[in-house]
Amino acid sequence: MVLSFGLFVCGVRGGFAICFRPISICNAAAYATQPQDVHLVLNTPFALMRTARANVIRKVEYFATEEELNSVFNPVVVPRDSAVFRPMNVVVIIL
Repeated sequence: MVLSFGLFVCGVRGGFAICFRPISICNAAAYATQPQDVHLVLNTPFALMRTARANVIRKVEYFATEEELNSVFNPVVVPRDSAVFRPMNVVVIIL
């Protein structure tokens, strides 16, 4: 029974050598011609099972409050109103 199970596993995997390991998320790019095609190499159930036991990334907060963060960096950029608006580009869409 144990021998037949071992032969079954060997047959399913194709062997026990390292080159016959199942493809991982890291080396899937080697089998895709374009980077955006990597997800086509991996199937969804495999990727979900592979990452289900992954460690959760912990959130790091570098600033104590939102006000302290906004005092150092504000992503909202308000342009100066120094240029005169000239409506030269007008697009008319006729249906």
